[in-house]
Amino acid sequence: MSEFLGPIHYLMYEKIKFQDRLTACLLDQDHLALLNKSLAPVPLDDLADILDQDNIHGFLSAKIDQVESRLAYAILHGKDIYQKAYALGQTLAPDQLDGPQEVFQAINPLLLDAMPCDQALLVSLDSQGRLQLNSQLDCHEKYAASPLTIDPKDSLDKSCQGDHDHHDHESFHIQEGPSLDLQDEEGSPYYLLREYLLKGFLEKSGHKVQRIGKNFIIS
Repeated sequence: MSEFLGPIHYLMYEKIKFQDRLTACLLDQDHLALLNKSLAPVPLDDLADILDQDNIHGFLSAKIDQVESRLAYAILHGKDIYQKAYALGQTLAPDQLDGPQEVFQAINPLLLDAMPCDQALLVSLDSQGRLQLNSQLDCHEKYAASPLTIDPKDSLDKSCQGDHDHHDHESFHIQEGPSLDLQDEEGSPYYLLREYLLKGFLEKSGHKVQRIGKNFIIS
């Protein structure tokens, strides 16, 4: 990712902040207070005011560790988390989304799957023109396995050698990809939570969400 602050970095930070918003929705005040003492929420300030300009990739990677660990804690300790995720999605739901491109542009800020250069999520269309969210890399499992044990500071030295443009990234666009195998499989609580969030978010628009394990089809 580029060393110059650009739109892609702002979008990444919006994804990071939204994940912390989701975490706060899942927990009661007592559990949220305990979590905040153990691992603070990410700042809501303008990115340019808090970012380490000399280490953009490391800064964002550390913030991802922070919010992923916090969400893993919330999934473990929250009550009625799927209903709460659905309700949060409903509060943000657009009335109309025309076609898969508009759907993806609307949901993209809600989806955090590591850094763009990790290419953890492949978004494509199937033969029927339905939007596919294909998880190529489960970047959430390590946090669920041991919530709050991953130190975000360890990610400050991460870097991306791809020298990607700071205005955009291919991971934030619909790409060519294989059709998903429709054989269902059990999903982790993280992907169940995403399912309910997306269902609530897309409720008014008339689009339907089908989860296949860790993947999704939106039609």
